[in-house]
Amino acid sequence: MKDGLEIKELWFYNWNGDLCVKPEKGQRIVTLNEFHGDYDLDWAVVMEGQTEIKRFNILYVSLIEWA
Repeated sequence: MKDGLEIKELWFYNWNGDLCVKPEKGQRIVTLNEFHGDYDLDWAVVMEGQTEIKRFNILYVSLIEWA
């Protein structure tokens, strides 16, 4: 996945109900790719300015709504 793509909402579906993650005021969610030699990890990172607040592994996200 390409770095820096803007995300509007992340959805997680599980036995305990649906969870929607949206950026709060002053935050944004962007994609980040890490290459580890023989595999990649894709993340959805919640940023506040230049500071990382939260990080979600894309493998566990059920739905992405792009900004």
